[in-house]
Amino acid sequence: RRVRGSEKGEKGGENKKKNRRVDDDPYQVPEYITISVLDPVTHKDPTGKNIHTDYKLVTQTTFPQYSSKEFSVRRRHSDFVWLRKHIREKLDEKGKRLTIAELPGHTLKSVFGQGRFEPEFIEDRRKKLEEFINSVANHPWARFEEGLHKFLEKQDFQCSD
Repeated sequence: RRVRGSEKGEKGGENKKKNRRVDDDPYQVPEYITISVLDPVTHKDPTGKNIHTDYKLVTQTTFPQYSSKEFSVRRRHSDFVWLRKHIREKLDEKGKRLTIAELPGHTLKSVFGQGRFEPEFIEDRRKKLEEFINSVANHPWARFEEGLHKFLEKQDFQCSD
C-alpha cells in the first residue's frame, strides 16, 4: 500500500487523514472504446419488398462520458450519414480543421436495383461502417461530442436535425 501526502499534522506526530491519498492498485486501466457492427437485418414492407437494412452496434468502453461500460443500439446507413454530417458541422463550428473518415457509399447496382440487399454488399458495408464508427469514436475531438454519445447509447435517439 502506498500513501501519498502528509500523514502527520502540522503540530507533530498526530495523524491527519484529509491530506492522505491511498493507491491500493497502482495499475490504471487505460481509456478505450471499441464498437462492433454486427447482425445486419433487412426489413421488408407489408408486400415483402426489402426497404432497408440496419445493424447492431455493440460498444465497449471505459470512457467516463458514457453511462455504462457496454451497451448496444441498432442503426441504419442513413443514421451514420446523419452522424457524419453532425460531427462535421460541430468541427466547423469549433474551427477545427480535422478530417472525419468517409462512409461507405452506394454502387450503381445498389442505387438502381436491389443490390444493396445482396449479402456481399451488406457485409462489405458492415465492415466499412465498423471502421468508420471506430474512427469517429476515437477521433481526438469528435469522441467528446454529445451527439456521438447519444447515437451509440440511446436506441430512441432520432438521427435528424
